[in-house]
Amino acid sequence: VVHPFTNTVQATQKDPVEAARARAQVEAATRKFNEQVFAEIRLSGAFAEVVRGETTAPESMVIDGVITRAVEGSKAARLWVGFGAGNAYFDATLQVRDGTTGELLATLMVDRNSWGGGGLLAAEQTLDSFIVEASKKVANDLAVAKMQGRIQPPTPPKK
Repeated sequence: VVHPFTNTVQATQKDPVEAARARAQVEAATRKFNEQVFAEIRLSGAFAEVVRGETTAPESMVIDGVITRAVEGSKAARLWVGFGAGNAYFDATLQVRDGTTGELLATLMVDRNSWGGGGLLAAEQTLDSFIVEASKKVANDLAVAKMQGRIQPPTPPKK
């Protein structure tokens, strides 16, 4: 079960209009990351069933996520200036828990930022591209962990 993700990002802009725009961008990024993680885990085929929701089903694994930093930055500054100007950032923490006991099974960290050297490479590294890359990595890491036996969906009790 992929729960809705939350965020702890605080707007730092003094202008109320810019702060509202930044907050809306973070909320959109939070929803998009949640949707992408859900979609990528389903596509991986590693788990029999993948659902989204706020409830916890017995005999399931639950994924919660918190976005701690989401900054689009400036594509133009990354392209023309470089040296960290206009950098984009995306950080999040995801926790996988046993849906029955609440036991922590895994913690996945996302830490993405644009290349500081400038140029086209840095300019193309956006918040959206980080969300897509991170979602694929999360799904892959979970699939590998399951295949290696490091995490397993809970099994129903024997009758």
